[in-house]
Amino acid sequence: MSFDGRVNHDQNPISQLPLNDGGRPERGRGRWIYYEGKFHSLCTAFKSVIERIYQFAVSIISKFFNLPPSPSAAPSREKPHALEIPRRIPERPRHIPSINHIPSEVLTREIKQIAVLSQYESEVQEDMNHCGYHAIKNALLTIHYSQHTKDLNFLFNDKAFYQVFYTYARNKIGLAEGQDLSLPHVITILNGLKNVNLAATPLRAYAAYLNGCCNHVSSYSYHGNRLAITSEDNLDSLVNLQKVATKPGPFVHSFIVGAGDDGHWITLTVEKKRDNTLHFYGMDSLENDEGIIRQACVKIKTAIRNHSNVIRAAYYQMLGTDIEMKSRFFNLQHKLIAPGKRYLLFSTHRAASGVSSRTLYLNRILKSYQLMAKEGWLSKYNERGFDPVAKTYVCHLKKLALGFSGLFRSARLPVPAKLRRICNALNGIRT
Repeated sequence: MSFDGRVNHDQNPISQLPLNDGGRPERGRGRWIYYEGKFHSLCTAFKSVIERIYQFAVSIISKFFNLPPSPSAAPSREKPHALEIPRRIPERPRHIPSINHIPSEVLTREIKQIAVLSQYESEVQEDMNHCGYHAIKNALLTIHYSQHTKDLNFLFNDKAFYQVFYTYARNKIGLAEGQDLSLPHVITILNGLKNVNLAATPLRAYAAYLNGCCNHVSSYSYHGNRLAITSEDNLDSLVNLQKVATKPGPFVHSFIVGAGDDGHWITLTVEKKRDNTLHFYGMDSLENDEGIIRQACVKIKTAIRNHSNVIRAAYYQMLGTDIEMKSRFFNLQHKLIAPGKRYLLFSTHRAASGVSSRTLYLNRILKSYQLMAKEGWLSKYNERGFDPVAKTYVCHLKKLALGFSGLFRSARLPVPAKLRRICNALNGIRT
């Protein structure tokens, strides 16, 4: 009891023990209780010091190794685990396309020349006129070696490989012996290699060197200072030109270039570095002539630099002119102005080309739309400062596509799904 009569539950039991003259408990059990209390107080103080040291050590280690901060709660009484320091897992190195490992001769700071099989030494009859086959073969091989930089089994001068490739390609397009390739022939061979299982062809022994390579090859010819892309089936080469110009490096792309003035095909492969600088590798199967390689390099560099103008001009040459003329058959409400014009657009009679006018213009609308979409003409149409000439081409396509769709409805025929999607997309553009 305390002096005011209340019970004090916090009284120290040691204070209840009888004390001697020195203020310490008398001998016996009381003295053991006294020293037990002192020891307990000492352990509590020691534990507090240890906890503070532990927290300080954890904070220092967390700052040094950038670990998350330690929780403020007191450490568990369980045996602490060893501190785990996170290990940095090295990233898997990304393959960098390059053909720098192929033996070559330096012509200029930007141009190198790769020695390839000569048409004089190919052991193919009348191979003097077969530079187109050599150019395609060399273009595909450079793409393969850019993707397999450890493959040193170079086939540029391999006669057996060329003979198999030449026989397969010539039979594919049905050309006579000794007749060289035109641009449509080159496109046909490249498209044929894209869509065939090479393991089931005479090229099966070399399938690993050709599979997937055609997607990185373009074909052009030039006459004077003008780059010519004269076939509707060569629209992919236009898109590839835009990719080479705008896509950041590193990557490798091959150009099969036909010098229209000389009637000679060569290969020019461009390697775009990480810093987006361009390096060219030329291959000439006739005389390994560095002069024609330099000339072709100038043409391709100019086309890359002015790719917007080149693409616009090539589109108008291949498709735009006809799209514009046929769009004039319709008024602003997309109705046919002269019913007699219907036959020119919607006939199912097959012409000498083997394709009806209905199929022909359905394909041309589709190809034009795909090119415009890939070049960004549709997405950028309403942006301020967009190319007014490209805007005009989009207007012509919209007018023809909507009018052509109306011909199906007037004939009570279902509108083809592709044409319907194109019309829906073009309707979203305010022309």
